[in-house]
Amino acid sequence: MKNPVVPILRIKQIGHIGGKGSYSHEAAKQYFPEDFFTSFDHFENVFKALENKTIDYGVVPIENSSTGGIRDVYDLLIKCKLHIVGEVYVNIEHHLLGLPGASRKDIQMVCSHPQGLMQSSEFIRINDYETKLCKDTDSAAAFIKENGNPSFAAIASASAGRIHNLNVIEKSISNFSHNTTRFFVLSSKPMTPCENGLTSLVFTTRHEPGCLYSALKHLSDYGINMLRIESRPMENRPWEYYFFVDIEGSTKDSKVQSALAHLEKHTLFFRILGSYINGKIEIESCG
Repeated sequence: MKNPVVPILRIKQIGHIGGKGSYSHEAAKQYFPEDFFTSFDHFENVFKALENKTIDYGVVPIENSSTGGIRDVYDLLIKCKLHIVGEVYVNIEHHLLGLPGASRKDIQMVCSHPQGLMQSSEFIRINDYETKLCKDTDSAAAFIKENGNPSFAAIASASAGRIHNLNVIEKSISNFSHNTTRFFVLSSKPMTPCENGLTSLVFTTRHEPGCLYSALKHLSDYGINMLRIESRPMENRPWEYYFFVDIEGSTKDSKVQSALAHLEKHTLFFRILGSYINGKIEIESCG
C-alpha cells in the first residue's frame, strides 16, 4: 500500500522595515504569525523585493494617527504596480531607552526613526534634547547599545529595549496616548474581492476648478462613504497632485463598481490599489 500524499504547506516570506524590535516587525507578526520575516533597510527595497518575487508579501506603514501619511510609501504605490491585500493597526507606545545605569538627567541626545521623533516631539522639546535620525526604531536601540555612551538614548518600543538590553528610562513619551499606525499588506497579486471591506484607489484630474468635486461626487451619489483622502504632488508637475482615496465597500459590490466607473470618467489617471478586508484596531499596545 502506497503512503498517502501529504500536501506541503509553503511558509510565506514576509518583508518589512527594521529588525525584530521595530513596529513594522510587530505589524508583520500580527498579520502573519507563523511565517518567515525578512528585514529591509528602506521602503523601496520592500517594494523591489515584491516586484522581483523574492518575498510573498510586504508590510509597510501608511499613516499614523498623530503625524499623518507616510509620504515615501504613497509615492512608491504610484511607481510600483503592487496590490494592497490587507491592513493591520499597531498601537505605538514609545519609551526612552538608555544604557543600564543611565538616568533621565544623563541624557543629552535621543535617536529614533523620523516618525518616532515626530510622535515624541513634545517630550523632546520639554527636555531640550538633541536628536539623531536612524533608519528605524530598532536600529536606534541597537545604536545606543553599540555606542555605549550613557548620554545617548533611543526612542523605541519596550521590546526593542529587551532585545538590545536597554533600560526603560521614561515610559510612554508619545505626544498622544492613543498613538496608532496603520500598515498596508502588499502583494504582487491582487486579492479576490470580499463581500465587505475597503477599497483604495489613486487618481489625477485636470487642474481646473470643480474637477476633483465632479469626480468624488459619484461616491456620494451611490451612497458610498469616503474614509480618507490624501494628496501627493506629481513629479515635474508643480501644484498638481495624485489623490489617494479609501472608501467603504468592495469592488465586488455593484454600487461600488458603478460609482468608480463614473468617477474614472473624470480622471486623467486612475488605478484601484486594492480591495481588502478591514483591519482590526488593536486595543493593547505593543510597546
